[in-house]
Amino acid sequence: MKDASHRPYRAVLLTACMALALVAGCKKKVAPTPPAPPAPAPSPAAPTVTLQAAPTTINKGDTATLI
Repeated sequence: MKDASHRPYRAVLLTACMALALVAGCKKKVAPTPPAPPAPAPSPAAPTVTLQAAPTTINKGDTATLI
């Protein structure tokens, strides 16, 4: 008689455990977010040029040398 009274409780407990396992196993998987792309490298500094002329003043038709 003792076993017969425990049967409904076992069935309810077993059903509850199965339902819990089913719900826990069906959880939607979330894909991890991809890492952020690295920041672009800073652009190199613009080149600079310094010009000098020899001689410093010239007349029309004369030549000068840029240094």
